[in-house]
Amino acid sequence: AFGRIRQNKLAYFDGDGVALRGKLVHVHIHECRAYSLFGRIVEDPSAQDVFDARDAHPDIVLAS
Repeated sequence: AFGRIRQNKLAYFDGDGVALRGKLVHVHIHECRAYSLFGRIVEDPSAQDVFDARDAHPDIVLAS
């Protein structure tokens, strides 16, 4: 699936694109390129073990 973050960059992540279309999902970004991001859906964004010290919070992505 893919979507866009607030800064309008594309974010690619595993998931059912048809079921997620139009929904906001929390995505942990693990790879950044010039015009796109790659990550995974975060089921529980409040979980402490998901992030390391460099991460303030997961990005919120509008799935397309």
